[in-house]
This record gives sequence, C-alpha cells and structure tokens, in this order.
Amino acid sequence: MDSTTNTDSKRDDRILLSEGSTADKDFYKAIEAQVESVIPELTHGKRYTLKKLCGEFWDVLERGEKNLAGKCMAHMVATKKFPIHFVKTKHEYPLHYQLN
Repeated sequence: MDSTTNTDSKRDDRILLSEGSTADKDFYKAIEAQVESVIPELTHGKRYTLKKLCGEFWDVLERGEKNLAGKCMAHMVATKKFPIHFVKTKHEYPLHYQLN
C-alpha cells in the first residue's frame, strides 16, 4: 500500500467539523446514536444541553472528549441531522438545544 492510499484511508475514518477540526467517525457516530435515541423523549419548548442529551454516556467522557462531542453536536445541528436547533442563552457555553 502506498502512502497516498494510507493517508486517504485515515481521512475516511474522520469527519470534518467546523474550523478544520476533525472527529473519529466512530466517536461521531456514538454521539449521533446517543442523541438520536433520546429525541422521541424530548419535550417541545424545553432546552437541553448535550450533557442532558447524552445522559450516562457523557459521564464516561474525558474533558477533551466532551469538547469534541460538543463540536460533533454543533456539526450535526448545522447539517440538520436532527430536528434540533441552537437556543441563545445568557452564556456562550454550554450550548443549549431545542426541538424544532
């Protein structure tokens, strides 16, 4: 296998997020599955943090992983993967989400 093919293969395992950040595809899919599993239980008009959306899964993430999970979620919202949008709050972080 030449180095070009190897590099392309590594790129295929990553998802390009905003501002040049990338996430491992498996990690991205894990966050996506967590959020997707709770959408039926969400209430219209209520705000949610990613911590709330991820539940116990959030507790096992390390700080850097939590930051990356937030970038993944922001990407999912921006690309309309879920019927969820950002909600403005008094503080910039944590981001809040709400059903469309």
